[in-house]
Amino acid sequence: MCSSSGSPTRSQPDATPSERAESGCCSRRADRRRTVSVMSEGSRGLWVLLVAIVLGVIAATTVFLAGDGDAEQRAPAPARGRVIGTVEGGELAALEGPPAGARSENPAGLESAPGTLEERKTVVTSPAPFRGRIVDTIGLPIAGAQVSFTAVDQVDPFDRTDADGRFALTVPLSAGTRFEASPRPAPALAVTSPNHVPASFRIDSFAFQTFVLHALPVVTGRVLAPDGLPVTGNGRVQLTVRDAAGQAHEHDADLDANGEFRVEGLAVGRLERAWAHAKGYPEHEEARSEELAPDTIVSVDLALSAGAIVTGRVIDAETKAAVAGASVWADSRTFEPDGLHPAGVTDALGEFELQGVAPRRHVMDDGRVVAVVFLLARAEGYTEAPLRAYAAEWVEGGSYEFELELESARGFLAGVVLQPDGETSAQGAHVHLIDGLGNWRFAQTNRDGEFDFQELPLGTVELMARLGELGDEGGGLLVQGLYVVEAGVSPACRLVLAGAGSTAIRGRVVDAFGMPRRGVRVKARFQFHVGGLSMGIDSAFATTDEAGDYAIVNLSPGRYAVGPEGAGFCTSPESRRATLEQDEVGIGFDFTLRPCMRVSGRVNEGAHPARDLALVLVDSATGDETAGTRPDEDGTFEFEPIPTGVYDLRLSWGSTMLTSLGVGPGDATGLVLDQ
Repeated sequence: MCSSSGSPTRSQPDATPSERAESGCCSRRADRRRTVSVMSEGSRGLWVLLVAIVLGVIAATTVFLAGDGDAEQRAPAPARGRVIGTVEGGELAALEGPPAGARSENPAGLESAPGTLEERKTVVTSPAPFRGRIVDTIGLPIAGAQVSFTAVDQVDPFDRTDADGRFALTVPLSAGTRFEASPRPAPALAVTSPNHVPASFRIDSFAFQTFVLHALPVVTGRVLAPDGLPVTGNGRVQLTVRDAAGQAHEHDADLDANGEFRVEGLAVGRLERAWAHAKGYPEHEEARSEELAPDTIVSVDLALSAGAIVTGRVIDAETKAAVAGASVWADSRTFEPDGLHPAGVTDALGEFELQGVAPRRHVMDDGRVVAVVFLLARAEGYTEAPLRAYAAEWVEGGSYEFELELESARGFLAGVVLQPDGETSAQGAHVHLIDGLGNWRFAQTNRDGEFDFQELPLGTVELMARLGELGDEGGGLLVQGLYVVEAGVSPACRLVLAGAGSTAIRGRVVDAFGMPRRGVRVKARFQFHVGGLSMGIDSAFATTDEAGDYAIVNLSPGRYAVGPEGAGFCTSPESRRATLEQDEVGIGFDFTLRPCMRVSGRVNEGAHPARDLALVLVDSATGDETAGTRPDEDGTFEFEPIPTGVYDLRLSWGSTMLTSLGVGPGDATGLVLDQ
């Protein structure tokens, strides 16, 4: 047994084996107690040492902060190197050292190898400001530019530069955000300005920086009269620019008092087309091929032709007396006193003169060349004359004389539109009228379903009333025959809407191999048809199902133009006509979608001017004329895309066919035809 002191009861030599074993056990226990005692003493020493180190650091910090030097000057210099941050998994700005208001945590015993980034973590405690300036390539400030960081959430979404090009953003850092050293990309600053190339700049420092934007291309120029001097008065230009991606962009500008124009903010690419029009001159269009690069200004002069002079008289259609003060204009469906189209006012003799008219050149079947001029006129107490074509023998650079008649506007028409029950008024119904001269009018019914039209020409008119959208359940359309308008009296006009009922159009859409096409949108457009005039009023739609079938329902009786819509394909046939009675279902309106093919080329010079020639494509299988066009003055031509197939390309002058050529089934470009 061991005593309390840990010594054996006997000396080791005199002990029995069992006593010696017991004595060894006690000896080992005593050794362990001594070891534990020594370790406890060592731990106490280490704790004392650590406390002393901490107290020393606190004392040193206190002395430093209490020193007489400036705190900012005494602060340790920011560590160099890229610091990349991540917040909620998103990349944040790369900092040049810790940002303002941040503190560093360096794990004990961690050292930085020479020339490498310090492996530390930065905890951001407040956002940091970032200021800069935006200028152009010659150092001028750019005002109104939008500046923002990309791919990060920030305190201020964006800023706009002031008159001096300066901006200020709050860096997207917030308390608790951790930044770690990493070779990840630095943040970028996105800058956009209406007339400059958008740019993105890498940000390596939050110090004040100046960023340079390149200006977008600019086109300037003049529009010249036939004598070479700049035009005066109203004028416009339009430019077509094709960018590097092949997209076309249209840009418009007005002429100033000196006949000059300036178009800024153009896409980088190529100037493809220029169009100009000025008061007293015909429209002018020409192909261009100038490269448009950043920081470039391209100068373009456009020369106008004199055009033709059109003179004539305006008379009363019934009495043949001259109409004074009538407005006459050409090449436009509407009269605009300040517009660019040729316009004038008749004198006391009813005579007028229009300058700068551009007659259409047309070749008759017998080979005669005629000039076609579209003229309109209106005067108080008369119905506006519809757009009509007046023809005369072609005279190069000459003048033409025509006589226009105006119908007295002594008639009016009033009526009411009722629901299908014949009693309830149809408030808000649309009423369309086409008079005997082909003029179209429109009115909407009041809450009592009433409408009226004033200043109508005497004679017959046709009405069509509609309530609701075509194709919607409950929508209705009604064409109510002809009405006779007499002087001073309105015919009794009572329109009762017919319900849509079960009137519908059904069909199927397949591809060139006969396989059904799903998801194709098919349109049925209602045609308000009177005599030779047809006007699209409203449309209904349906989409093909998995079998390629479609059904356009809730239609009203009438005439429709039916066809698929969409890009990337050509339709055969392009559209089909349908005339439906009440509750009739038109079936078999099927269409085939085919890949498109293009046909273009050039007609060589010959006995006839290129502008007098005509080109048509005839389907070799059906003999149907598929498309037509005319060559430009230089002989070049190009058809609109047509369904892939085999066609006969025919060149003719009037009724005389000059040559023909087989084309297809693929694209046929670069063709050359002789007259």
